[in-house]
Amino acid sequence: MTFDEAAAAIAKAIGAPVHHVTVPAEAAREAMRANGMSADAAARAVELYEALDHGVLGGAMPTAPRLTTTSIEAFATEVFRPAYRAAEAVK
Repeated sequence: MTFDEAAAAIAKAIGAPVHHVTVPAEAAREAMRANGMSADAAARAVELYEALDHGVLGGAMPTAPRLTTTSIEAFATEVFRPAYRAAEAVK
């Protein structure tokens, strides 16, 4: 499943547009700082994301795949949509 497919499933579940976007490292760092994260924590979070993105971080695959029978559509409808609506009600 791609990020775009996941975004489409969530968009359908909540009835609002959702798009996957890639955020440049510096923009991500600035957004984290603007939302109250310390400079050090923001830098480390960006470093982690970049390591994951470049395949530097990962390690050995688990011996048994961690799969679930829950589809992205079911998750979006049963889990994400109620949480999204609850957050919207607080605004």
